[in-house]
Amino acid sequence: MQDTRGQESVNATYPVRLPPLSGDLFEDIVLACLHALGYYVEANASPVEPENRGHRFFEVDAIATLLRPGAPSFQIVVEAKSGDWGWKDVFKTHGVCKYLESDATLFIALADFDNSLPCNFAGLPGDPADTGLHCIKARRSDGPHGVDIGGLMESIASVVPTIGSGRIGLVHKWLYACRLQRQMAASLARKDWPADEGLWVAVRDYLHCIRDLIPTMRSPADRLFEIVQAYWGDPDLSDLSRQACTSDGEFDDALYFGRHDHVQGCLWLQTRARLTILVTAVQCLLVGEQAHGEWAERVARLGDFEEPEVLPRLWQHLIWLHGGVMKRAQFDEEVALLAEDCACEPRVVAKGIEAIDALLPRSGRWWKQLGSSDLEVFALVPAAFRGIGVFRKAYGLKAYTTNESGMINLREYAGGPGWAHERLRDWNNCAARALDPEIDSGA
Repeated sequence: MQDTRGQESVNATYPVRLPPLSGDLFEDIVLACLHALGYYVEANASPVEPENRGHRFFEVDAIATLLRPGAPSFQIVVEAKSGDWGWKDVFKTHGVCKYLESDATLFIALADFDNSLPCNFAGLPGDPADTGLHCIKARRSDGPHGVDIGGLMESIASVVPTIGSGRIGLVHKWLYACRLQRQMAASLARKDWPADEGLWVAVRDYLHCIRDLIPTMRSPADRLFEIVQAYWGDPDLSDLSRQACTSDGEFDDALYFGRHDHVQGCLWLQTRARLTILVTAVQCLLVGEQAHGEWAERVARLGDFEEPEVLPRLWQHLIWLHGGVMKRAQFDEEVALLAEDCACEPRVVAKGIEAIDALLPRSGRWWKQLGSSDLEVFALVPAAFRGIGVFRKAYGLKAYTTNESGMINLREYAGGPGWAHERLRDWNNCAARALDPEIDSGA
């Protein structure tokens, strides 16, 4: 059914831009590099502090995992510093690595404008090959975002295993997704919640589970059990975004038009929860550990997918970078674009996009047709991430006419004017506004 609420009063398609370099953006650059180098990245970007639980367990920026065929997974603890730091920060981060029994620490510091560091990494005692502690200097540059991204990726790839070519263009695209994830997490801050205390407590407890409790558990089966318990807890996180709404109209406004920040945050958290369940289930499968209860059968289903170790990486790209948007008429080209981003074979992508349906079955498929078009969208992805996906395809697909900046014609991609084209434009503009709040809404 066509819903015309919130449509643009002008037919503008706004450019999607990033803000200037800042401390948060430098952290996003580091995480984007790890995404581009094949890692499954779990960022620790949330201002929601657990109450009555003492101090945060792990004050690190991210935990990144490389899942490889025929080899153990490789996990690193990541900390990025763009301002003041000292040796205590280095050893605090490495202490987390040792406590979690991770494989390596990446401590990455942005150099001053003269490309010097306040501390000299060369004076660090011990052999990094033995200690697993790798300190990297990120150099400033006059290029995009003020950081030598190519040099940074080369430095990372010289000390930890990677997958794929680590294309700089892919890093730039991941920056948009990393920035949006940070903003979605910020929308879950208590001050932004309109009323329901119980829902905020559920959000707080789930974030505590995934960022503080789960990393300490050595068994993938135990981790999966805890994640699932939190996901289908009380209240039910799997339906959190609807519970956070005061009306069906508010939910539709959030899903289609990117309104109501706290609902957007819930949609993001639900989606992140599903990906966390997926990566943990794949880890169970790869180490041959049987999951608890009915999840043993669900995990076994993932064994039917070729190269299951690719699935978590594929789904992070599919949701956060491609927005969970696919055009069935150009399915092969869509798959090829995803395969290029994920550094895997197209046949693995073509089958792998059904993994969530196998792992988390629901009434109807997770993939939904967009109106009467041949576009399909993955259910319950926040509008701004769908906008990032539209933007990614706008510069990645070659089967369409383009404007002077090389961006494809969204109306042509949608199959002509109408409701589907309006949604694509709305989603693109949601992403543009989220990254640049000063954009005129056209209202």
